Amino acid sequence: MAQRKTYFLLQVALFVLWSDVAYSQEQQKGENKVDQTSSTYTREDVIKYIIDKRNKNLSLKFDIDFNRNLSGLDLKDLDLRGAQFLGVNLSGSDLSGSNLSGAYVEKANLKGAKLIGVNLSDASVAASDLSGADLSKSKITNLYAESADLTGAILVDTVGDDANFNAAKLEGANLSGSKLQGGEFSGANLKNAKGEKASLKFSNFSQADLNAANFAGADFYSANFPLADLTNSIFSKASVFGANLRKAKINEATWDGVYSEGADFSAAEMIGINLTGANLADALMKGVNLTKANMTVTNIDGTEITDSNLDSVDMSSVVVKEGNFSNSSLKGVLIDRGFIKGANFTSVDFTGASISNTTMQFIHMGNSNTQNMTVNNNSISKVRGATDLQKAQLSIMD
Repeated sequence: MAQRKTYFLLQVALFVLWSDVAYSQEQQKGENKVDQTSSTYTREDVIKYIIDKRNKNLSLKFDIDFNRNLSGLDLKDLDLRGAQFLGVNLSGSDLSGSNLSGAYVEKANLKGAKLIGVNLSDASVAASDLSGADLSKSKITNLYAESADLTGAILVDTVGDDANFNAAKLEGANLSGSKLQGGEFSGANLKNAKGEKASLKFSNFSQADLNAANFAGADFYSANFPLADLTNSIFSKASVFGANLRKAKINEATWDGVYSEGADFSAAEMIGINLTGANLADALMKGVNLTKANMTVTNIDGTEITDSNLDSVDMSSVVVKEGNFSNSSLKGVLIDRGFIKGANFTSVDFTGASISNTTMQFIHMGNSNTQNMTVNNNSISKVRGATDLQKAQLSIMD
């Protein structure tokens, strides 16, 4: 009997212990869960709370003192500096004009929230949901938004240097007119994003996805895009002056009129890209694939396009001064009404190329393949390094 009683008491003790552990685990889960229900608090409650805490020189901890729920509230024009909103539900709330500088808003729900003209300088919204949120005209200097979800968010005319959006979701977001110099967008998703006339000088887009993004007229001075995906992107009349685009994918993109003087496109994929009227002066394009690209009316002064593929490229009305195309393939290339002076075409494959109505002066063609090349009505002089056969072809067909 004593043994049975001892066994029974042991079972009860184990059950109680298991219940305490289970309760503790559920409580811990609740601490990290964003409350999705409507808030029972009012704007007056929040204002009273802020005044009380400020008078006592205490921190604002909305994640603790408001059960993590402030959804749908009118929180405009409030002093929320340094406030703590860890995991708080602010979905649908209006914080326009509020000062959230230095605030801690990580893992929070700001879906569809209005943050027009807010000050988020030195704040953190890391891993928070800001999808569909409106941050127009906000100040975000040193904002930490790593891994945040800003899908479809509005950041029009947003201003702030050195903001961190690494690994953030910005698909379909609108950054038009924003000034985000020195921003970090490494590994970020910017598919279908808009950033027309945005200023993103010195920003880092390493390995970012900008597929079908529209940044027409934007300024990417000295920005970094190594290994970025810019397929189908629109950079019409944008500036990538001195930018690093090494190994980037820019296939089928619309980059007409782009200003890319001194940019580094080494080993980039640019198949079918539209570079009509682009300025590629002094750009580095070693090992680039430009197959079927449109390079009409393009400026290639001093550009190095060595060891590259320019097969079937349309280079009509191109201007080339001191450009270097050595060891490249220009099979089937079309050059009409162009101007080429001092260019280096050493060891270039011109098989099936067509050059007509073009001025060619001081050209280097040593070891080039001109098989089946069509040359018509050109002004050619000072062709150096060409074989007697090539010289004969050029002089006979002129």
